[in-house]
Parts: sequence; C-alpha cells; structure tokens
Amino acid sequence: MKVPTGEPGHWAFESRDVLAEVRFRSGEREALEFTLQGLGDSVAEAPSFRFVVEGCVVGWLAGATGRMLLNGAAWVMLSGWCGEGGVDPEGRVARVFGEGTTLFPGRRAWSRWRLYPERETPPLPGWVPPERYLPEGGAVEVPDLDVACTGDGLGFETTDEGSLVRGPIGCHELAIHGPNGVSFLEIGWHLPTEQLVSKALGRAGNRPDLEAWLLTWLLAQPALGEREQLLDRLDLALGDCLESPGLWSVLAGLRATQITDLPIRDEVEAVADGFSVEEALAGQGPAGGLALTPHPSSARIDFTARDVTLTRFRLDGKPESPAQQELERGLRTAGARLRCVLSTDPDPEAVAWLLLGSPLG
Repeated sequence: MKVPTGEPGHWAFESRDVLAEVRFRSGEREALEFTLQGLGDSVAEAPSFRFVVEGCVVGWLAGATGRMLLNGAAWVMLSGWCGEGGVDPEGRVARVFGEGTTLFPGRRAWSRWRLYPERETPPLPGWVPPERYLPEGGAVEVPDLDVACTGDGLGFETTDEGSLVRGPIGCHELAIHGPNGVSFLEIGWHLPTEQLVSKALGRAGNRPDLEAWLLTWLLAQPALGEREQLLDRLDLALGDCLESPGLWSVLAGLRATQITDLPIRDEVEAVADGFSVEEALAGQGPAGGLALTPHPSSARIDFTARDVTLTRFRLDGKPESPAQQELERGLRTAGARLRCVLSTDPDPEAVAWLLLGSPLG
C-alpha cells in the first residue's frame, strides 16, 4: 500500500511486515536512496527494488560496491548493498538488494547512490586487481593491505603490498572484505592456447570445417608432437568440408596450403575462387553492442568470442585515440575472460573465433 509522505521525491510503500522507501534528490548532484525496514515481530522477506538506468554502458553490482557507468557520467553507490544486475529493454537494471532480502524486526537495509559527472567520478577501490584473468598458475594481485580475501577453491598469499590469489582454471568469485562490507569480483585462469585448442578439437567431430580450422592452428605451431596423425586428420576433415565451402572450411584450406604439403592446392583454389572472406565476415552481422570495457563488471555474458573478434577487426587500421585505447584494453580483458570460460567448457566455434582474431603463435 502506498503511503502519503508530503515530501517531493519521497515515495513510501507499506505492507504488514515491511516499509519500503525511495528518496530522490534532483539538482546538480542527483542522489537516490532505497531503504527497507522490518515492521513486524518476526523475520520478513522483502522483494528487491529495480533501479533501471537508461543508457548504462556497464554495471558493477557486487555487494558493498556498486557502479552504473553511462557515457559521461556514473551512478556510484556510496553505502549499503546492491545485488546482481541485468539488462531489459529499458536499460541496465540494478536489482538493489539482489533477488530479495531478509529483514529482522526493526532492522533496516539501505542502498545510497549519487550521480557523478565523468570528470568527478570517484576512482575504483584500491583493491581492484590490475589483471583479473591470467594464464594458469599466475597470481591475481589484490593491491590493498586493508582488505581480506576469501573464495571457494582459491589460495591466498599475503605480501608487502596486499594479497596474491591463485586458483584452478575457469572463472571464480573472489570476496573482498573491506571497511564498507563484502564486495565480489570475478577472477579466473585459462589454459595455454595449444591445450585449449586440443580440448576444443575433442568436441568438433560433427563439424569438419571447425575441426579443420583448429587443426591448421595446431599444425602451425613449431614445437608440435604427433604431426603425422594431425595431418591425416586434417586431410580427412578437409575432404569432408571443402565439398560445401563456408568461412571456416575456406580459411582452413587456405592456411593448409601455406603450412602443409598436402596435395590440396588445386581443390582449395577452386573452392576459394569467388569466395570472399570479407563478405562472409560481414554476413555475420555487427557485434552485439557490447560493453567491452576494462572496468570491472558484474556482467557475465555480455560478449561472445565472435563479438570480440569482429570488434577487433573493426579497430584495425584506425588512428590511435584514447577511446580506441580503452576499447583495446576492453578487448584484451574480454578475450582473457573468454579463455577462462572456454578452458572448462571448450566450445569449438568460440575457440575458432578467438583464433581468428589472434596471432598464430
């Protein structure tokens, strides 16, 4: 039930057990405050607020840390708690307090936000690691002595500057215990590319075009064992996929003529004649409007390997600019995170796209 407040920018809703309030302050420094209060004599479950930010580029909604970046501004959580975010047709959504919250009698939960112009946006917390997705065996650095780190399956080492975190391949949630509460950050480790490609090959049996493309990448590596077996496998895969040429089969055939002695040059040239790789890539459509930014994000699936590669192609040959450098950093972060995901779930087509946008070595 809505409760009259008599105060501009103040809305209140009351049920038998919960009072929910929203306060908005307009002007030069716009601010928002969400509060929930338990009213009854027993524990109550309250649904979450939906904070919809139109035009938001990326959201980081992770416990005691919350940011919603726009072009030229940012909503920053000053205190309180925020849960996971998402995207709907209206914009990016912060589910304040997550899916819901438990309220004890008389206790309050709050989430206070302020809108900052870009030039005045507070810096990221000092504990944010410079690199969050590393090769297997690397240590993620948390450069802050005033926080503690925990995480399932992770190992921690204290140093003079902060903490070093190590863990198994894949993506993991790191909990940062600081003065404002507990924040969460995704980190991860990935396999070397050769191992990643080998794992993807194990799933590519029903796609001879992808199998051939992955095999040509492996055969281009200088210190490769079992070369004859892989050549035989490539010969069979090309025989299957060159009958109906597509992007991966043509690329695999062209590379095979450069790095192997297989007697396929005439067949590959006939298949490639009139086939335009540029047109095939253009036919894939544009990348999906991604938030490819190095800023830490609670988003888990905002980009694909195809998106990363097509965006990288669009950047080639463009003059250097601060915006392009930011996007390049975002691409590196996105690519590294995808490698962590693919190390535990090696989807052959996703690995193929990553290889297309990377050097052979």
